[in-house]
Amino acid sequence: MEHGLDIAETRLRTRRRHGKQTAAAVVHSTVSSFVEGLHELVSVQVVLKISQLKEADDKSLSWKERALKAERKIALLERQVEEKTNQTNHYKKLSIRLRMRDCTKDNTKQ
Repeated sequence: MEHGLDIAETRLRTRRRHGKQTAAAVVHSTVSSFVEGLHELVSVQVVLKISQLKEADDKSLSWKERALKAERKIALLERQVEEKTNQTNHYKKLSIRLRMRDCTKDNTKQ
């Protein structure tokens, strides 16, 4: 009986040597194809993500520029408001002085 097993094993080895694919070879081929496909998919995804990151970075820079411009405008408006407030206070003081002067003139005339 052992002799029969030896013959079967020999035939199987012979088939393998003469180009017959084994289950392991089929699995190896399938896995290799899968890995190649996965590599291509990952490569495409990486390129896509890099493109999306560049686009997001450009948008971010654009928003930063807009924010800086708005901050400069706010600072300018704050300075203008402060100048107007100072000017208004100055005119109020002048007006009070003029009224006081006019009152003292009127009092001296009487």
